[in-house]
Amino acid sequence: MISWGRTHVRALSRVIAGILKTPWSSALTCLVMGITLSFPAGLYTLLQNARALAGTVHASPQISLYLRLDDGPADIGAVDRKLARLHGQIEAVRFVSKNAALKAMEAAGGAAAAAGSLPANPLPDAFIVTARSPDPRALRALQGVFRSWPEVDQVQLDFGWAKRLAAFLRLAQETVSLTAVLLGAALVAVVGNTIRLQILTQRDEIEVAWLMGATRAFIRRPFLYYGVATGLMGGALSALIVRLSVALLEPRVATLAALYGSGFRLMPPPPADVAMLLLFSAGLGCLGAYLAVMHYLRR
Repeated sequence: MISWGRTHVRALSRVIAGILKTPWSSALTCLVMGITLSFPAGLYTLLQNARALAGTVHASPQISLYLRLDDGPADIGAVDRKLARLHGQIEAVRFVSKNAALKAMEAAGGAAAAAGSLPANPLPDAFIVTARSPDPRALRALQGVFRSWPEVDQVQLDFGWAKRLAAFLRLAQETVSLTAVLLGAALVAVVGNTIRLQILTQRDEIEVAWLMGATRAFIRRPFLYYGVATGLMGGALSALIVRLSVALLEPRVATLAALYGSGFRLMPPPPADVAMLLLFSAGLGCLGAYLAVMHYLRR
């Protein structure tokens, strides 16, 4: 065990000495990795913030019940009592009278002159029902119950926006994953090329060690450590770039959210995401180094 530990310590010391010996090339490799990884990492951070913003929006869909134009107070009361009996499936109910709807339309669209020329109010009374469950089957069943009531003329389920939002978030997630895979493959090539150049500069040393009986694992070990170290430094630089970008954008995002009456704030990546980024970048560096060394040893 002691010999095994000393072997790894010597390999690490060689890696550190190699980085200090060629600081500019090592820094350039880390810079390339950091900038490249910051793009998918930044997209992932924006996606997580978009999911958090979507979570603040009330997810329960609304069902609009439009009564018949000739319905009177008795019909409105009957619908109200029927809705009260469904309190287990309904979270909230809001009644919008035809007069209130007409006034809101006039205020929103400036249609006061057109409304005044009409012989009667063309809008029906309505109930805005907020369901407890967003399950589509439960919503369709509830919609069928409402349509069976004789006082109700039309039932409208306002659930399309939630489906569109979920589809957009899924598309964004797949785009981020595809971008990470493509850029990760490019970084593996970058690290592999850097390791290949190091192998060429140490070719005589490697051949002497091979003739003296060194195993492939012994020859491969310092290069793998170099790839891991390069990946970790590149991942740390990427996390720093994303954090600084969030800090620069956060005041502007907060100002924009305040204009819409929201207290949303752009959040930096949490420690768990930073740790995953470091593991991902270290894995890319290790993979690039492994492929480069194995290609040389096979030759």
